[in-house]
Amino acid sequence: MDLGLFLMPLHPPEKPTAQGFDEDLELICRADELGFREAWVGEHMTSRWETIAAPDLFLAKAFALTRNIRLGTGVYLPALHHPAELATRAAMLDQLSRGRFNLGMGTGSIPADRPFMGVDGSPDSMQERFVEGFEVILELFSANPPWRHEGKHWTVELTGAQVDLDMGFPIRPYTRPHPPIGIPGYSPNSGSMRMAGRRGYWALSTNLAANWILGTHWDAYRAGLAEGGHPIDPGGWRVAREVYVADTDEEAFAYAIDGPMGKNFRRFMMPLLVRNTPDGLGTFKDDPDMPDSAVTVEFLARNVWLVGSPETVTAKINRLRDTYGRFGVLLAMGHDWEDPDRAIHSLELLANEVRPNVG
Repeated sequence: MDLGLFLMPLHPPEKPTAQGFDEDLELICRADELGFREAWVGEHMTSRWETIAAPDLFLAKAFALTRNIRLGTGVYLPALHHPAELATRAAMLDQLSRGRFNLGMGTGSIPADRPFMGVDGSPDSMQERFVEGFEVILELFSANPPWRHEGKHWTVELTGAQVDLDMGFPIRPYTRPHPPIGIPGYSPNSGSMRMAGRRGYWALSTNLAANWILGTHWDAYRAGLAEGGHPIDPGGWRVAREVYVADTDEEAFAYAIDGPMGKNFRRFMMPLLVRNTPDGLGTFKDDPDMPDSAVTVEFLARNVWLVGSPETVTAKINRLRDTYGRFGVLLAMGHDWEDPDRAIHSLELLANEVRPNVG
């Protein structure tokens, strides 16, 4: 199993935005030094908690500061952008990084982003725009003039080319035919997971899913891989989880529950889910009859998150993989730093004491 990071990121609104970016970049640099395979960053335009509004700009700086770690969008939002713009930016990042770019694409989760970008935010419209934009982006990675797409939401064309001057050709990604593609999902039996498998992409199970849902994700991804004629390899499956490792269980649980991770969930993530998703806190429940009042930060820390000493976290990861599927990459969620030394120490313990003992 490899390690990665997933940074929405989460910083309290009172923290200066630039300081949060500095922390996120330092976290990625330390992960690179510790041999983490990859890191993904979100795209949220109107959230004071999730502050990376232009992931390609953030990643361009992160690529310049790192040497080996792969970096990706987690995720680009094709429904909110012109597909030619995203295709150009993605190809540019892949060229700048000489092929270290991962292209994650999804529908997004911040409702206010949609009117901000002048887009119909209804679920059907968002899904239509995502599918159309996604396909156009893939075509543009290899399109030559003359070429034209005329769809419901966009018309994109390569016309008026001056071939003798090499004008009229979109930039190609460094990786051919395209960078590795990651598709997120969190609902049970996710259709996105099945689509990812069918097309040979990576599947990203988000942190907003109970452990049992992970089993349905592996089933869906595996079925999709079979449908697409791809090897049944769990190495393409990533699982995101809140992770905090300390020297002792007592220290780890105290800081996870009362520190930035717990505060971020109490103040933002849990109210966000209750107000804006059909399942609300049900996404974390092992028993659908469990009352919402029982879904506390302490419940999450002990039953969903990977919190504890190196021995405890190792056992939790092994149990998760043995029970629900042997995912190839664990993505540790990035949270705000109240104590930088604790955050870095957790990363070091995860890399040096947990990962070598995951079976």
